[in-house]
Formats: sequence, structure tokens, C-alpha cells
Amino acid sequence: MTVYIDLVCIINFIYDFLILLTVSFTLKRNRKIYYYILSSLIGVLSIFLLFLKINNIILFLLKILISIIMVIVA
Repeated sequence: MTVYIDLVCIINFIYDFLILLTVSFTLKRNRKIYYYILSSLIGVLSIFLLFLKINNIILFLLKILISIIMVIVA
């Protein structure tokens, strides 16, 4: 089975963007849309961490760190 990294990144970007936008509407926050786009682009970086040869615990901690950065930006 062939997995295309560009499609995985685009799908991840869309999911991150929709989750951030949904939470924003639920919490009734009025922010500019480009904050959510920037935060979703930061979330795409977590896909590239999967291709690094690092320990699972460090990978988990890096994903938590990227999630926290996404929330701060959004």
C-alpha cells in the first residue's frame, strides 16, 4: 500500500484546523482565522516526527509539546 506524505499532511492540517475552529466557536472566542491556520501548520510538524528514529517516550513528549504550542498560538 502506498502512503503519500503530502496527502497525510493535508488531511492532518484540515483535521487540526477543524478541531481548533470548533473549540473556538464552542468557547465563543473571537480570533482571526490566520491564528488557527498558523496553529494547524505547527500541528503538521508532528507528522514529520514520526519519521525520526527516537524513543517512544521522547516522541510522546514532543507531541505533547507541539500540542501545547498549538494551543498557545491559537
